[in-house]
Amino acid sequence: MNLTNIISAITTSTAYGDRVAVASNMIAAIEATKPFKSMPVCVIFGLDETAGPNKLATGGPRHRVAVVLKLLTAARDASDVHGHAAYAQAMTARDALLPALLGVIPDTGYTPLEYQSGRLVYAEAGTLLWLDEFVTAYYLSPA
Repeated sequence: MNLTNIISAITTSTAYGDRVAVASNMIAAIEATKPFKSMPVCVIFGLDETAGPNKLATGGPRHRVAVVLKLLTAARDASDVHGHAAYAQAMTARDALLPALLGVIPDTGYTPLEYQSGRLVYAEAGTLLWLDEFVTAYYLSPA
């Protein structure tokens, strides 16, 4: 999947500006937030694919492949060790991000992005990490 449309939607949402990174897993995603001086940061990682059952269609078999896109929002505010400021920062960023990504078509042949889930994955001493998942799909057929 080409991430250009997704990155464009994130950077045009006013919350993140150009603070967007790409990583291959959660540890790399956390590391990717460290070079940024200002917050919040959005890290794209974890494109997970799951193929559905083979369906016979005109022209042969066809699989629907669901793709889950994971976006990590990192927020830090050292002025508040309890995390209230970081939480508010992350939620404000998400309020701009979610509507900006809904309906984005990631690449040719993919369905529009749909929101799937979100959850707190880490919070400590003024740092907060929130994970949002979006789902899209494409169809895999023999050539």
